[in-house]
Amino acid sequence: MHLNYRYRTYFILIGIFTVLLTVLTGYIFHILEKSHLKQVESSLRRQAAAISLAIKPDLTSGRFGEADSLLKQIGSASQIRYTLVLKNGQVAADSHFDPAFLGNYIDLPEVPLALNGEASSGFRMSLQLGKEILYLATPLREKGRVASVLLLSLPKSEITDEMQPGFFSIGLASLMSLILIALAGYWAVRRLASPLNELEAAAKRFAGGDLSYRLTLSARETEAGLVDALNQMAGQLGKRIEEITRQRNELETVLANMVEGVIVLDNQEKILRMNEEAERIFGVGRKHAEGRGIIELLRNTGIERLIREIRENEKPVRLELTHHEGEQETFLAGRGSILQETNGKRSGILLVFNNITQLRKLENMRREFVANVSHELKTPLTSIKGFVETLRDGAVDEPERARQFLDIVHRQVERLAEIVNNLLMLSRIEQEMEGGQLPLEERKLRPVMEAAVSTCREKAGEKGISIKLNCPDSIILKLSPVLLEEAVVNLIDNAINYSESGSEVIVDVAELGEDVRITVQDFGSGIAAEHLPRLFERFYRGDKARSRKMGGTGLGLAIVKHIVQAHGGRVTAESIEGQGSTFYIFLKRN
Repeated sequence: MHLNYRYRTYFILIGIFTVLLTVLTGYIFHILEKSHLKQVESSLRRQAAAISLAIKPDLTSGRFGEADSLLKQIGSASQIRYTLVLKNGQVAADSHFDPAFLGNYIDLPEVPLALNGEASSGFRMSLQLGKEILYLATPLREKGRVASVLLLSLPKSEITDEMQPGFFSIGLASLMSLILIALAGYWAVRRLASPLNELEAAAKRFAGGDLSYRLTLSARETEAGLVDALNQMAGQLGKRIEEITRQRNELETVLANMVEGVIVLDNQEKILRMNEEAERIFGVGRKHAEGRGIIELLRNTGIERLIREIRENEKPVRLELTHHEGEQETFLAGRGSILQETNGKRSGILLVFNNITQLRKLENMRREFVANVSHELKTPLTSIKGFVETLRDGAVDEPERARQFLDIVHRQVERLAEIVNNLLMLSRIEQEMEGGQLPLEERKLRPVMEAAVSTCREKAGEKGISIKLNCPDSIILKLSPVLLEEAVVNLIDNAINYSESGSEVIVDVAELGEDVRITVQDFGSGIAAEHLPRLFERFYRGDKARSRKMGGTGLGLAIVKHIVQAHGGRVTAESIEGQGSTFYIFLKRN
């Protein structure tokens, strides 16, 4: 069970008092025991002296039997054993046993000393009795010489039994003293701890975030100053935490809504934090990234170079770089600077990344578009210019050649007009999509599909190609009939261009859940797989030479894509080279 520091201190003090009182009681027991043993030994010496006088006449006359009887008479009323040992060690009389069976005592430690005229005493374990015995040996003199030894023995248990009542009283007094000290100490600790308990409870509430709580101890407590200080501290902390929380929330909101990816590093180049845009750019989660080294995590040489230049220059650095996540390439404009604390000490690095991938793609598309438009316009213009110059140089006077050249110029002019018209159509569709002005009306889909097939049937017939249409009459969609017909015509026209004579083109319309799918399938030359991802870009051709030979402008599929997107749908393509192609238009149902 957890005990606070005050009660731990209390129990420590009680433990110290218990140890001291135990030592003191033990010391008193020792002193009392020692004093009592001295008294017992002194009493034994007096008894030994008295008995020596009583048995001296018998010893002098050699009447050991009378001496034995006297010792037995004296010993019958006492626990003390009296033994008379002659100079040769033989037992002559004993108060408790028959001397004839006691053997020789010359080897007892006390006996030789007493025979030498030196009285001795001490405790020793008796092998015969199996007890600790107090022995007292007194020399008996005759004519100034030691003639025998009177040996007194008393079991130590008899001595200590006499001391038990005194020991019990002292132990009981010590225990009562300890209990009184414990009770008095507990009362004192409770009284002293009461205000501290409230201070501790308040501190815990403050630590738990409840900074509105206030202490209300009475003014008589010595902790009144501490109470006021804690209350003031809680108020100030509450205001500061509110301010920090507000600033943090503002910062989180700013970071979350930034279009730039933000990463904060410490001095060891480990990620401290990153915003959601940085997660999206680099494809890592904050929980996985924070605390890890940015170089180890992202393994990007451009970022490594950016950080190195920031450290070397110690000023803001700008650098464009690329990041590869799988097969996806992201173009980034990176900026970074040193972070410093208020004392000027460097605390880390701030990195800001702007995703310019779309901008780079748009720039590339613009360049390709300009190049493609220039190329598409240059070919017919060059042809027109050449034939006009030829006519001016004299061919106009040759009617047959002049007509031939004029027919070529006419075809090239029509090609220029078709390119311009297609570009204008794309521009108009894009403007209407951006302005939300594309007029859509609920119409049946079948008449639109029949009109598109009818438009292409003559061209298909010239190549001996049949067109099969399968479209339920019940499908109704919100659509622009003219634009959707144009998109389907472009797909059928492409299918006819790339199909061999005698083959067929299948136009199928099916309902798939919430979508309506328009399929245009041919069995012609097909498209290589590497061209499929860019098939709907402006002026993109899989086989440029063949496409131009067939009169294509490279804008047909781009027009299809924009028309379908204007209807809120999508267009896809599948193809196997040498086996044909299939184009799908998916439109949402009403």
